[in-house]
Amino acid sequence: MNRRRTEIAKRANDATGANGIRAMAVGMSLLTAMAEQDGPVSLGRAAAAAGLTPSRTHRYLASLIHFGFVVQDASTGEYDLGPAAVELGLAAVSRLDPIRVGADSLVELSHAIGVDSHLTIWGNRGPTVVRWESGQHGYAVKIREGRVLPLLGSATGRLFLAYLDASRTEKFLAQEVKQWNSVKDQKQPITPAAIERIKADTRRYGIAGSVETNRPGVQSLTAPLFNRPDKGGIGTLAAPVFDTNGICMTLTLLGLTDTFDLDLAGEPARELKRVAANTSKRLGAASRFATAYA
Repeated sequence: MNRRRTEIAKRANDATGANGIRAMAVGMSLLTAMAEQDGPVSLGRAAAAAGLTPSRTHRYLASLIHFGFVVQDASTGEYDLGPAAVELGLAAVSRLDPIRVGADSLVELSHAIGVDSHLTIWGNRGPTVVRWESGQHGYAVKIREGRVLPLLGSATGRLFLAYLDASRTEKFLAQEVKQWNSVKDQKQPITPAAIERIKADTRRYGIAGSVETNRPGVQSLTAPLFNRPDKGGIGTLAAPVFDTNGICMTLTLLGLTDTFDLDLAGEPARELKRVAANTSKRLGAASRFATAYA
């Protein structure tokens, strides 16, 4: 580590010039564009991604190779991130506290929308609330920290169901299905097809919603579109947060259905997705997860 820092400092001293700041800005833009790709790229693809001409891109790539931030495959001629970029990324990730980052986003959300919100992670018993933030409207529908939420009956749970590896959710899912289908007067039994439809809807919209009625513990299992929800219940909207490995937490808004806009195209949903996307970016989420917020 120390030897690499000394090496980079020496190269930086050799590369100073009148246009150093501008060159750095262009170089960092090119490096960022390369990081957003799925793998090694050709000169033309790197140029297109960064919005530069191929000749200018080639010059900057040569400088980035010189500093160890980019490497070139001798057999294919393609470019990829180098050891210095990997080292820098790992150092940044190691200093992150995901829960703190998520909690900061929770405060931002509740202040912007004015409703209560909570941060949930995947615990050893399923989706577990770890942070709560009160909104200015004070709905008094607090979910205590440490509470475990259902996979099917909550917007939060559906996100983990949709984005987490099935091997981690199958045990909890089977228990919920068995309990739900054991109710004698149940008019909406859960089938494998219904579960796949819920997962597909959640991935399609990149967000999930649910409504809890005045009957405690009774949630809707319909597709997460609530343009006209029942009055007198508590509605939730939840969005996933990703890190380098996949979904790591969710951000959830809660409000009374009389006043809280649960439309997936509404302002609260748009703001929720924006904050969740920015949080994922701060946690180093891979570019492939960006489609969840499209």
